[in-house]
Amino acid sequence: MIRLNACLAIAALVFSASAFAQDLPSYDTEGTCRRDAACTSNSAEAALAYKACRIQEAESFFRVQSVWPLLSGALRKECLEELSYDSSYWKLMDCFDHKPRRQRRSAESLEEGLVAASRCAGK
Repeated sequence: MIRLNACLAIAALVFSASAFAQDLPSYDTEGTCRRDAACTSNSAEAALAYKACRIQEAESFFRVQSVWPLLSGALRKECLEELSYDSSYWKLMDCFDHKPRRQRRSAESLEEGLVAASRCAGK
């Protein structure tokens, strides 16, 4: 019973946090990856660079999507301002990863709660 209550509490926290996800930026990752791939010396390298970029951007998007509602508005704003010239989910996640630990501490503990909630839901 206690385990079920804990899972329900975590699920409620996750649900309420997802209400803030509407602020998640929308980036043209295909265009970004095409521009990056165009900087390579030949078509074979360009194709590999494009594919690697798309994979990296997709993985970064899912990471950003999972932590976005958990981060402080100040941290989100600061990273968005830093990247206003170059939009990329990978660069946005990199910004979040390199901010001082004290700014990320609450987001990391909530992300751990998301993992715990997903484990509960699977049982």
